[in-house]
Formats: sequence, structure tokens, C-alpha cells
Amino acid sequence: MNARSMGRMGDLGIANAVLYSVSRVLRLVTGRDMLRYYLFTAQPVSERPLIRVSGRRQVRVDIVAPENYRLAWFPRPAHVIADRFRQGGLCFAAFKGDEAVGCLWLARDEYREDEVACRFVPQPAHLAVWDFDVYVKPEHRGGRVFAYLWDEAFQWLKDNGYRWTMSRIDGFNPASIRAHRRLGARVMGRGIFFVAGKLQISFFTVRPFVNLCWGRRHPPKVRVRAP
Repeated sequence: MNARSMGRMGDLGIANAVLYSVSRVLRLVTGRDMLRYYLFTAQPVSERPLIRVSGRRQVRVDIVAPENYRLAWFPRPAHVIADRFRQGGLCFAAFKGDEAVGCLWLARDEYREDEVACRFVPQPAHLAVWDFDVYVKPEHRGGRVFAYLWDEAFQWLKDNGYRWTMSRIDGFNPASIRAHRRLGARVMGRGIFFVAGKLQISFFTVRPFVNLCWGRRHPPKVRVRAP
């Protein structure tokens, strides 16, 4: 196990570190991610901007229409992007000049997860959305791209009457957990997904608690409710 893995385990706590170790062993043996652990969070829509802009902005953020999206921008498969737009997903893309440097997606009703078979439903309806795939290119991390994306998303949410944004975050990623906590996110539930070929067994701390499905048929529907 390398130093990075050791550091990550130290940040996770004992129970999560055990899960992480199991997931690593399974990946080494099979070459696939067979075990995934998610935290389900509720994050309040910020009333204040994360960045106070004086003078010219270095980053602009646009809501990108399906016909204007370019697959070369980010490392995401074409079928995944197409499915997101079919679901009515909104893509906020950040640009420095002509270069796309980050993105953030919102789903207003429910979101069909693309990593595992699951349908996430933000609750209460009309007050909460589902955010996913908040991504900044590695060479632009540590700057303000992340904050610019969230400021634009928060403004859109306020303009449209939303008070909460829900999401699932990787329970094995301490940096992501810390970033969400800084934005006021609260953990509302957890889920463990074990995937072997087309078989998926999942366990939750919220309804439906346990689910078994084959392929993408009859995936669990998880309702995540704001506080």
C-alpha cells in the first residue's frame, strides 16, 4: 500500500478504512471497482457569493445547451453525457478564455446514477435539486474555478426558488468530504454498493435499506430529504 493510500485511510476512521481496504483488495484481484461507498448529503443554497469579484473575472461560467456541449472538454463517455441531457440535466461549464476547465451538473427531479444502478430523488420536490460530477481539471485545481462554478449554480438555484442541493459523494475521498463540509453539507444517509458483473447488492441507512438488482433493471430508488 502506498503512502497516499495510507494517508487516506488515516483520514477515514476505522470502519470506513476497513471498507476502503476491502475495496482496494477487490480492485487488485479483479481489476474493477466492485465496492463503492457513498455519503448522501444535503447542502444549503448559499445566500452569499463564495467570491467577491472586483474588476474583470478570469473565469466565466455558462449553462451549456446539449447542442453546444463538446466531448473533448472533459473525460466523460458520450453515452453518459447523452443520458444526462436526456434526463434534463443542466451543465454548468467554467471557461478560461476558450478552454473548458471545470463543470457542475444539476438534476431537478431525479438522477439516474451512471457509476452504479441507482435513482436518486432529492426531497422535498421543488425545493431541492441533485448535484453531481463537480469536476475541475487537475491543472486548474487549487484556484477559484470550484468557487466560480458553485457561485453560478447557487445564483441559478436562488433565482428558481430552490433552497437545497443534494448529492452523493465518495465516502473514500476525504478531500471531497471536506470540500462539501466547507459549503455546509450535512450527511443525511449512506449507501454501499457491491457489484459483481451484472449483479448488484446495495445497502442503505435510508429506504429501501437493501436492494438486489440485475444490470440496470429495477434499480433502487433512494429519496434523500433535506433537514
